[in-house]
Amino acid sequence: MPTINIAFRGLLVLNDVQGRTRYMEIGVLEEKHAHVPRIMTFRNGVREETMLLDLDGNRQVLRLMVDDPATTGITLREDAGQFNRMANPPSDEDFRWILDLENAEFPYLDIEKNFKVNRTKLKRVVKITSGEFYTRLKSSVLRRSENGGTPVDFGAVGGVMGLAIPVNSGGAKLLNPAGDALFTFSSDANVMYEFANSPADTETTPVDHFHHYYDIFQQQPGKKFSFEKKPQGGGIGPGPNPALCGKIFLSKFPDSLE
Repeated sequence: MPTINIAFRGLLVLNDVQGRTRYMEIGVLEEKHAHVPRIMTFRNGVREETMLLDLDGNRQVLRLMVDDPATTGITLREDAGQFNRMANPPSDEDFRWILDLENAEFPYLDIEKNFKVNRTKLKRVVKITSGEFYTRLKSSVLRRSENGGTPVDFGAVGGVMGLAIPVNSGGAKLLNPAGDALFTFSSDANVMYEFANSPADTETTPVDHFHHYYDIFQQQPGKKFSFEKKPQGGGIGPGPNPALCGKIFLSKFPDSLE
């Protein structure tokens, strides 16, 4: 079946909205110093085109309108059973490799209830109403520090997330609030798209960008975390590392990011 394939990389906030029709929101976190929001087209692994995503002006909700979707609503690719990064890891494509700020791995629980979400930092929110989300690229084992303390092994995380949208025919368009098409996606089997909010050029050293996610907390938490690559043999190599500029998921968020 024809499929639209999209990868998601960089400072993005994913929110699973489970209403009458289940859909995913992708919030683009504004960080002007180094991160460049863009959509890239790859054909047979070679980049063909890059479209910059403008974050200027008021917040906007964009819609991914699929011409003829084979399914309605989104799903998450998950193995059966409990998820454990270290003791009993699932398959590499399990969605739960993503960092979930509201699960038991973090002390925040319901962020909207306990800290309030600063939506103004999410200058663009993309609404996606069909397709299956999964982990496209899993990191090596990372270490995590609390408030600058001693790092401890945390496990692998989802460095790049994927979305597969099966269609009966046609492709999809990214629409602005006025209904104008900003970008067109094809279901060509040789084409892969990457929706990125990451540094545009290669960094010479691995840098953790997780601290930027605390910008969405209106009230700052007492416990803050950072991540680093675990040394492997010859030590920590140069970046960029998608896991250290990865995405987060809000599993308990009770509302839309709009």
